[in-house]
Amino acid sequence: MKHKTILIILLTLLIFNYCKESNEENNKKAVARVFDKYLYVDELNQVIYSGMSSNDSSIKSSNYIDMWIRKQLLTHKANLNLSEEQIDVDKKVEDYRTSLLIYKYKQKFIEQKLDTNISDADINTYYESHLANFPLGNNIVKALYIKILKSDPEIYKVRRLFRSNKDKDIEWLKEYSKLYATKFDYFNNDWTYFNDLLIELPTKIQNQVVYLKKNKYIQTEDSLYYYLINIKEHRLKRQASPLIFVRSNVKSILLNKRKLQLLTELENNIYQNALIHKNIEFYNEKK
Repeated sequence: MKHKTILIILLTLLIFNYCKESNEENNKKAVARVFDKYLYVDELNQVIYSGMSSNDSSIKSSNYIDMWIRKQLLTHKANLNLSEEQIDVDKKVEDYRTSLLIYKYKQKFIEQKLDTNISDADINTYYESHLANFPLGNNIVKALYIKILKSDPEIYKVRRLFRSNKDKDIEWLKEYSKLYATKFDYFNNDWTYFNDLLIELPTKIQNQVVYLKKNKYIQTEDSLYYYLINIKEHRLKRQASPLIFVRSNVKSILLNKRKLQLLTELENNIYQNALIHKNIEFYNEKK
């Protein structure tokens, strides 16, 4: 390791002597060799930027030389130990280049041609036609939830009215809870995960499915508070998710379908155009 470090330092000093000269002849001078491969000054100059301090340039150069040497050694070792078939990477490289070129062209085409505006009607139609594709992962509810001190002067009225579905009672609970309840949530139009409500409670429900099927109200307590829940509506795990839960997924699906349609049309148009202009020929076809 010590000899290697000394060698790299010497090579780096040699490089900077070369870098001071700008003529092409010096840029072709080698600074390192591994078997029959050479590292030249002009290649090394590409990793050194103007404005770098001498110390930073030295470190950058040393690291690059070390990396280059290791790469050449590994390449040499690979050539010695791999079969001709394994060494022949030209086809793989060309296949990769072709795939990358096609991918980039398709991406540019999509960026130019894809209409990303998905109407609510399209989203609703697809959702209604594919409900089975959007199962819920957890139980969800629409509910009213109140956490209130047991010592509250209106606690008996609150405990009575939280079971009501009348607008005037809900409005009274809402206004009163704003002033006196520790927490008030009314998920009347919005779905929420049942688990998120249960986290609030001091008691646990072991079987949510059975509980939701048999119970509409939850009233539990600890030493300080009453916890009151009126479950307006529920959906169980594996039933269809509400559209609001999967709207972005549906939109992504529709956009992807548009992309695939555009790309299919692109390929077909290119193919047909090539046939019309006789840029495609078939040989030795069976009659």
